[in-house]
Amino acid sequence: MRIDFHCHIFHAFNTRRMVEAGSVVFKEYEFYKRISDKLGKIKSAEASNIMDKTLFHLNNANIAKVVLLPINKKENEEVKNWVKFS
Repeated sequence: MRIDFHCHIFHAFNTRRMVEAGSVVFKEYEFYKRISDKLGKIKSAEASNIMDKTLFHLNNANIAKVVLLPINKKENEEVKNWVKFS
């Protein structure tokens, strides 16, 4: 499974908080809406909350590319660590 995951730093170390914050920040792109629409139909995640399902599938997917916004060396390292350990 390929997911191009667009990240942003919200200075929160809780991965669920980051996804929830991103769903507001990137609302205009409808990225999270499309994920929510698709994940709502998937039965493999044992979670009722759509954010928990999103994290489940992002963690189990083969993420091919991570786009880091904004481009800042320190914040990019934080995102790389978040993706690596989430």
